[in-house]
Amino acid sequence: MKPLKPAAGSSPEREPGSRISRAYPARTEMLRYLTASGPSTLKDLVAATGLSPSALRQHLMLLERDGLISRQVIRGRPGRPPIVYAATPQRPPVPEPPTPETYATLLASLLRGIRTQGPDQMRRTIQAAAERLAAEHPEVAQIPDPEVRIRAALGVLFDALPPAELRRMNGGYEVSLGGCRLADLARDFREICAIARGLLALLVGTEVVQRESVLRGDPRCVFVLAAPERRPSGVPSAATGQEDGQGREGRAAA
Repeated sequence: MKPLKPAAGSSPEREPGSRISRAYPARTEMLRYLTASGPSTLKDLVAATGLSPSALRQHLMLLERDGLISRQVIRGRPGRPPIVYAATPQRPPVPEPPTPETYATLLASLLRGIRTQGPDQMRRTIQAAAERLAAEHPEVAQIPDPEVRIRAALGVLFDALPPAELRRMNGGYEVSLGGCRLADLARDFREICAIARGLLALLVGTEVVQRESVLRGDPRCVFVLAAPERRPSGVPSAATGQEDGQGREGRAAA
């Protein structure tokens, strides 16, 4: 992503959205641009950031959800009315979130405790964790277009990592990921990979199989997704707490 200049007179600690600067660098740069340049269209953001329109839409959707930006349709012009995005008024500083290392240490402690209760309890916990995370993002599960839905789900799972590569293949899609912040922890707790597969399956509404894994010595993690159905806009899914026959936990590769 191309570096953007912060608003005049601002500092990293006082810029809007600084609380997400470590975890979500792309969104922080977008907030800096909107703060410095004022209301902007998607075309403006594409030119300023170098990100694709689909990637920008994912980030904008989540920034609006968190109350960090607003959007408005500008009417009164010939043709299709444009949508402009603007940063919301600056809020009081919020402490930076814990680092990924802090989360990893806490997660390892929790998993060790659950593991002592036996494999059945671990499986139930994994399924419950995936379902709870999916329920927190009902807007993703309701996206009609399958490919856009997959990209939005990947944004939930791997926002702070290098972009995942999505490739259409016969009968479905292939997702390739070059890095994972929890890879070291996953070497001891493979259950983390199961949670990721289960969450991806619930959000997208299809079966997910992991074909390659860096934990097995492969250069990348590769997931294969069966072709998901195209959903009518607004139709609830398993990820929103209602059954549609599609939500299921992804299966590990044999």
